Amino acid sequence: MPTNTHIAEATSGYIQSNNALDDWLKNKWTITNANTDLISARECYIAYKEDRSSDPSMRELSEVVFAQLMTYNKIGVEKHSSPFSRTDDDGVVTQYKCGKYYTGIKRLPEGGAVFIEDE
Repeated sequence: MPTNTHIAEATSGYIQSNNALDDWLKNKWTITNANTDLISARECYIAYKEDRSSDPSMRELSEVVFAQLMTYNKIGVEKHSSPFSRTDDDGVVTQYKCGKYYTGIKRLPEGGAVFIEDE
């Protein structure tokens, strides 16, 4: 009889093999884990749909499933009910509208993602 560890490993393997965002995140984004790097959830979803239009191997996802997979991939989320601002390391202040944002992620111009570990 399988143990809980076996079930967890099998479930994790199944989920990862069906993780429609894994390659996309690795190939199109840098995962910085910095809260100053953010993109609106809607813009991120639109970027996925645009990339999918040129790559038929990518799965079609609803916005809800996309959000669930972003959470599964440990992409941070912030929800703001009023406008806010962020100051980057260079002291540049950026203003943002209220809404949902993914944090710790930057779109790459081209190439593969760079994962930055917390120290």
